[in-house]
Amino acid sequence: MDARKFLKRIFELFEESCALELPDSGPLAVNAFRALVLTSACNKSIWNTMIENPKSATYIGILLLKDPRQAVRQGIRAQIEMCCQAGSFKEARAKATADEEQTNFTGEQDFSIYFWSIVQDLFSDAERFSSIAGEMFSVACTIFQQLRNLRWDGLPLNTYAYDWKSRLLNHTHVELVGRSQENFILFGYSALLIMCITFMKEDNQTLPSLAYV
Repeated sequence: MDARKFLKRIFELFEESCALELPDSGPLAVNAFRALVLTSACNKSIWNTMIENPKSATYIGILLLKDPRQAVRQGIRAQIEMCCQAGSFKEARAKATADEEQTNFTGEQDFSIYFWSIVQDLFSDAERFSSIAGEMFSVACTIFQQLRNLRWDGLPLNTYAYDWKSRLLNHTHVELVGRSQENFILFGYSALLIMCITFMKEDNQTLPSLAYV
Protein backbone atom coordinates (compact mmCIF):
# COMPACT_ATOMS: atom_id res chain seq x y z
CA MET A 1 0.00 0.00 0.00
CA ASP A 2 1.25 3.45 -0.91
CA ALA A 3 1.08 5.29 2.41
CA ARG A 4 1.06 8.79 0.93
CA LYS A 5 -1.71 8.01 -1.54
CA PHE A 6 -3.74 6.38 1.21
CA LEU A 7 -3.38 9.38 3.52
CA LYS A 8 -4.18 11.76 0.67
CA ARG A 9 -7.42 9.87 0.03
CA ILE A 10 -8.34 10.02 3.73
CA PHE A 11 -7.77 13.78 3.68
CA GLU A 12 -10.03 14.08 0.64
CA LEU A 13 -12.80 12.25 2.50
CA PHE A 14 -12.37 14.59 5.47
CA GLU A 15 -12.60 17.59 3.14
CA GLU A 16 -15.67 16.19 1.43
CA SER A 17 -17.44 15.58 4.72
CA CYS A 18 -16.55 19.03 6.12
CA ALA A 19 -17.63 20.73 2.90
CA LEU A 20 -21.06 19.11 3.04
CA GLU A 21 -21.66 19.73 6.77
CA LEU A 22 -24.93 17.83 6.50
CA PRO A 23 -26.19 15.58 9.31
CA ASP A 24 -25.93 12.46 7.13
CA SER A 25 -22.40 13.33 5.96
CA GLY A 26 -20.95 12.73 9.42
CA PRO A 27 -20.34 8.97 9.01
CA LEU A 28 -18.08 9.73 6.05
CA ALA A 29 -15.55 11.53 8.25
CA VAL A 30 -15.87 9.10 11.18
CA ASN A 31 -15.49 6.01 9.00
CA ALA A 32 -12.53 7.53 7.18
CA PHE A 33 -10.85 8.26 10.51
CA ARG A 34 -11.57 4.74 11.72
CA ALA A 35 -9.98 3.32 8.56
CA LEU A 36 -6.95 5.53 9.16
CA VAL A 37 -6.34 4.47 12.75
CA LEU A 38 -7.00 0.78 12.14
CA THR A 39 -4.62 0.74 9.20
CA SER A 40 -2.03 2.73 11.15
CA ALA A 41 -2.24 0.22 13.98
CA CYS A 42 -1.17 -2.60 11.67
CA ASN A 43 1.16 -0.75 9.32
CA LYS A 44 4.06 1.36 10.58
CA SER A 45 4.49 2.96 7.17
CA ILE A 46 0.96 4.39 7.33
CA TRP A 47 1.52 5.40 10.96
CA ASN A 48 4.77 7.23 10.25
CA THR A 49 3.26 8.98 7.24
CA MET A 50 0.29 10.11 9.32
CA ILE A 51 2.23 11.52 12.27
CA GLU A 52 4.83 13.20 10.05
CA ASN A 53 2.20 15.09 8.05
CA PRO A 54 1.02 18.19 9.98
CA LYS A 55 -2.30 18.08 8.13
CA SER A 56 -3.21 14.96 10.12
CA ALA A 57 -3.23 16.85 13.42
CA THR A 58 -5.08 19.75 11.79
CA TYR A 59 -7.90 17.56 10.50
CA ILE A 60 -8.18 15.62 13.76
CA GLY A 61 -8.42 18.89 15.68
CA ILE A 62 -11.14 20.18 13.40
CA LEU A 63 -13.19 17.00 13.63
CA LEU A 64 -12.80 16.61 17.40
CA LEU A 65 -13.31 20.20 18.56
CA LYS A 66 -14.45 22.50 15.78
CA ASP A 67 -16.89 20.49 13.67
CA PRO A 68 -20.44 21.76 14.34
CA ARG A 69 -21.88 18.25 13.94
CA GLN A 70 -22.10 16.58 17.33
CA ALA A 71 -22.26 13.11 15.77
CA VAL A 72 -18.89 13.72 14.12
CA ARG A 73 -17.24 14.96 17.31
CA GLN A 74 -18.66 12.02 19.26
CA GLY A 75 -17.54 9.55 16.60
CA ILE A 76 -13.99 10.90 16.51
CA ARG A 77 -13.87 10.93 20.31
CA ALA A 78 -14.94 7.28 20.45
CA GLN A 79 -12.30 6.25 17.92
CA ILE A 80 -9.51 8.11 19.71
CA GLU A 81 -10.47 6.71 23.10
CA MET A 82 -10.61 3.23 21.57
CA CYS A 83 -7.10 3.65 20.15
CA CYS A 84 -5.66 4.39 23.57
CA GLN A 85 -7.04 1.30 25.30
CA ALA A 86 -4.90 -1.81 25.65
CA GLY A 87 -5.96 -4.59 23.29
CA SER A 88 -8.04 -2.30 21.09
CA PHE A 89 -6.53 -3.60 17.87
CA LYS A 90 -6.41 -7.30 18.76
CA GLU A 91 -9.05 -8.23 16.19
CA ALA A 92 -7.57 -6.08 13.42
CA ARG A 93 -4.09 -7.46 14.03
CA ALA A 94 -5.40 -11.01 14.06
CA LYS A 95 -6.59 -10.46 10.51
CA ALA A 96 -3.16 -9.35 9.39
CA THR A 97 -1.17 -11.69 7.17
CA ALA A 98 0.51 -14.61 8.87
CA ASP A 99 3.96 -13.30 8.05
CA GLU A 100 3.25 -9.82 9.41
CA GLU A 101 5.97 -8.92 11.87
CA GLN A 102 5.00 -7.62 15.30
CA THR A 103 7.43 -4.75 14.79
CA ASN A 104 5.12 -3.40 12.10
CA PHE A 105 2.34 -2.86 14.64
CA THR A 106 1.78 0.51 16.32
CA GLY A 107 1.26 0.34 20.08
CA GLU A 108 -1.53 1.96 22.07
CA GLN A 109 1.03 4.09 23.87
CA ASP A 110 2.16 5.56 20.55
CA PHE A 111 -1.43 6.54 19.78
CA SER A 112 -1.89 8.02 23.26
CA ILE A 113 1.25 10.14 23.00
CA TYR A 114 0.35 11.36 19.51
CA PHE A 115 -3.24 12.28 20.36
CA TRP A 116 -2.12 13.89 23.62
CA SER A 117 0.10 16.27 21.63
CA ILE A 118 -2.88 17.20 19.47
CA VAL A 119 -5.17 17.78 22.45
CA GLN A 120 -2.62 20.02 24.15
CA ASP A 121 -2.56 22.24 21.06
CA LEU A 122 -6.37 22.34 21.08
CA PHE A 123 -6.53 23.79 24.59
CA SER A 124 -5.76 27.24 23.19
CA ASP A 125 -8.85 27.00 20.93
CA ALA A 126 -11.20 25.58 23.56
CA GLU A 127 -12.50 28.99 24.65
CA ARG A 128 -13.60 29.86 21.09
CA PHE A 129 -15.48 26.57 20.83
CA SER A 130 -16.56 26.36 24.46
CA SER A 131 -20.13 25.31 23.67
CA ILE A 132 -18.99 22.19 21.79
CA ALA A 133 -15.74 21.35 23.60
CA GLY A 134 -17.12 18.43 25.60
CA GLU A 135 -15.73 15.71 23.34
CA MET A 136 -12.26 17.23 23.32
CA PHE A 137 -12.11 17.38 27.11
CA SER A 138 -13.42 13.82 27.37
CA VAL A 139 -10.55 12.68 25.15
CA ALA A 140 -8.08 14.75 27.16
CA CYS A 141 -9.12 13.10 30.44
CA THR A 142 -9.05 9.62 28.93
CA ILE A 143 -5.58 10.01 27.42
CA PHE A 144 -4.17 11.75 30.49
CA GLN A 145 -5.29 8.83 32.66
CA GLN A 146 -3.99 6.28 30.14
CA LEU A 147 -0.55 7.87 29.93
CA ARG A 148 -0.44 7.94 33.72
CA ASN A 149 -1.33 4.24 33.83
CA LEU A 150 1.47 3.56 31.37
CA ARG A 151 3.87 5.53 33.60
CA TRP A 152 4.97 7.57 30.61
CA ASP A 153 7.67 9.98 31.75
CA GLY A 154 6.58 12.80 29.44
CA LEU A 155 3.97 14.26 31.80
CA PRO A 156 5.23 17.44 33.53
CA LEU A 157 2.51 17.41 36.17
CA ASN A 158 3.62 20.63 37.87
CA THR A 159 3.51 22.52 34.56
CA TYR A 160 0.10 21.11 33.72
CA ALA A 161 -1.29 22.01 37.15
CA TYR A 162 -0.28 25.67 36.88
CA ASP A 163 -1.42 25.93 33.25
CA TRP A 164 -4.84 24.39 33.81
CA LYS A 165 -5.33 26.35 37.03
CA SER A 166 -4.60 29.56 35.14
CA ARG A 167 -6.94 28.69 32.27
CA LEU A 168 -9.66 27.76 34.74
CA LEU A 169 -9.36 30.94 36.80
CA ASN A 170 -9.20 33.17 33.72
CA HIS A 171 -12.28 31.62 32.16
CA THR A 172 -15.33 33.85 32.01
CA HIS A 173 -18.64 32.06 31.71
CA VAL A 174 -21.46 33.98 30.07
CA GLU A 175 -24.94 32.74 30.94
CA LEU A 176 -27.78 33.45 28.54
CA VAL A 177 -31.20 34.03 30.06
CA GLY A 178 -33.58 31.19 29.30
CA ARG A 179 -30.82 28.89 28.02
CA SER A 180 -29.23 26.12 30.05
CA GLN A 181 -25.78 25.32 28.72
CA GLU A 182 -23.16 23.02 30.19
CA ASN A 183 -19.88 24.77 30.89
CA PHE A 184 -17.39 22.42 29.24
CA ILE A 185 -14.44 24.70 29.99
CA LEU A 186 -15.17 24.72 33.71
CA PHE A 187 -15.87 21.00 33.95
CA GLY A 188 -13.06 20.03 31.58
CA TYR A 189 -10.21 21.90 33.25
CA SER A 190 -11.56 21.07 36.70
CA ALA A 191 -11.51 17.36 35.88
CA LEU A 192 -7.98 17.56 34.46
CA LEU A 193 -6.75 19.59 37.42
CA ILE A 194 -8.21 17.15 39.94
CA MET A 195 -6.55 14.25 38.12
CA CYS A 196 -3.25 16.11 37.97
CA ILE A 197 -3.25 16.95 41.68
CA THR A 198 -4.11 13.34 42.50
CA PHE A 199 -1.13 12.13 40.46
CA MET A 200 1.13 14.69 42.13
CA LYS A 201 0.03 13.49 45.56
CA GLU A 202 0.80 9.92 44.55
CA ASP A 203 4.30 11.03 43.54
CA ASN A 204 4.77 13.13 46.70
CA GLN A 205 5.23 16.29 44.62
CA THR A 206 4.67 19.79 45.98
CA LEU A 207 1.13 20.84 45.17
CA PRO A 208 0.47 24.17 43.42
CA SER A 209 -1.26 26.99 45.22
CA LEU A 210 -4.79 27.40 43.98
CA ALA A 211 -4.85 31.08 44.89
CA TYR A 212 -5.23 33.45 41.98
CA VAL A 213 -2.10 35.49 41.33
